[in-house]
Amino acid sequence: MSRPALAVELDVNLSSSSALVSELMGLGVVRGAGRGSSSGGRPAELLEVDPEFAQAIGVELSHRGVSALVLDLSGRVVERVGGGLPARWRREEMTELLVRCVKQAVAKSGDVALAGIGLGVAGVMGAEPGVSREFPNVGDWHDVDLGASLREATGLDVEVDNDVRAATLAELRWGAGRGLQDFLYLHIGRGIALGTVVGGRLHRGAFRAAGELGHFQVDPDGPVCYCGSTGCLESVAAPPALLAEAREALLRGVKTSLSEKAPDPEKLGAPQLFAAAGEGDRFARNLVERAGRAIGRITAGIDNVLDPQAVVMGGLLAGGAESLARSIEQGHRACVMPLIENTTEFRSAALGGDAPAVGGATLVFERMFEDPDLLLSGPAARRSPAASTEAQV
Repeated sequence: MSRPALAVELDVNLSSSSALVSELMGLGVVRGAGRGSSSGGRPAELLEVDPEFAQAIGVELSHRGVSALVLDLSGRVVERVGGGLPARWRREEMTELLVRCVKQAVAKSGDVALAGIGLGVAGVMGAEPGVSREFPNVGDWHDVDLGASLREATGLDVEVDNDVRAATLAELRWGAGRGLQDFLYLHIGRGIALGTVVGGRLHRGAFRAAGELGHFQVDPDGPVCYCGSTGCLESVAAPPALLAEAREALLRGVKTSLSEKAPDPEKLGAPQLFAAAGEGDRFARNLVERAGRAIGRITAGIDNVLDPQAVVMGGLLAGGAESLARSIEQGHRACVMPLIENTTEFRSAALGGDAPAVGGATLVFERMFEDPDLLLSGPAARRSPAASTEAQV
C-alpha cells in the first residue's frame, strides 16, 4: 500500500505516516514496491515488507517425521530439510532427529538474519512455554522441554506450539484463512483436531490445550480411546479407526472392492479406502459417510457457539479424502442452527503438508512484530553463531 493508504488504515495524518515509513525503511523492514495506478497526478509509491529483512526456521514434529523449512517474510519457503521418525518411536531418538534437522536448516539459511525457530509439535502442550506434555502413542514422552533443547543447540530464540494450531496460524497469515477474522481449521490426519481463530487471533486456551476435537465423547459405550476414555470421536471416526473396521470387515468376507485393492487386509491404507468411497463402493462409502456425519455434528455444535465465517479443512480433507470432506459438510449443515445453516463457508486449506512448519516460522514472525524491542534490535543480533559452522552436520 501507499503512504496515504497507510495513514488512513492507521488513522494518522500523512506526515506521521511518512515518518513511520521512513523509520521502518531505515531499519530495513519496509521497502518500495513500485508505483500504483493514478487517477490524476503522479502515482503514489507503494510499500511492502522486505522479505529479506529476516528469515525464520519453521519445523513440524509429527507422526510423519520432522520437516524443517527456512521461510522469508513473504511466506516463501527458501530451503527445506526432512527426516522420517525412527522405526521405534522413543523420546530420545525423536528429539535427536529434531535437533539434527534444525541444525541442518540453520546451516542452509545463508546470510539473511534468522529471527528464530518455531516448532509445531503433535500432541498436547504443557502450560509452560516450549514444553510438550504428551506426544500421541509415545509412552516415554512426558513434559519434554523442546524449546530448551533447540535453544541450547542453536543459540536462537524458540517458539513452540501444537502442530494443528501452528497450521491454523499459517492458513490465517498465508493461506485459506487470509482476510478472515473468525474461522475453524479442521485437521484430519492420524487424529482429529481443531484450530480456532477468533477476532483475527489464534486461540490457545488458558492452559495451551485448546483444539482436542477428537476427544469429544460421541459414544459412551464405544471403543476405548488412547486417552483412556471411551467412544471419543477419534476412536470411531479418525482414519486409523476406519481402517481397523475395514480390515475386520475384509477378514469376515464383506463384499467390497477393497478386497481387490488390498488383497492383504493388513496392508489396506487410507488412500485406498477414501478412493473406494469416492468411486461409490457401498461398504467404503457407508463407513466414510458415517464418520463424516459424526464429525459434522460436532463442528455444527461449535459453529452454534462461535459463529465462524468459515471452516477450513486441512490434512487429508484438503486432498485425498474428498468423500469424507463432503460428508462432514453435509453433517454439519444438517445439525447447525437453521439461521446459520448456509452462512458458514467450507474451504480447503491452501498450504498442504507444509502448513505446520510454515506456521512454526510464522510464530517467530508474530513474536518479532508484536515485541517492538525485538524488532528494533534487529534479528541479526539473534543470529546463531553456529549457523556458519553447521554445514557439515
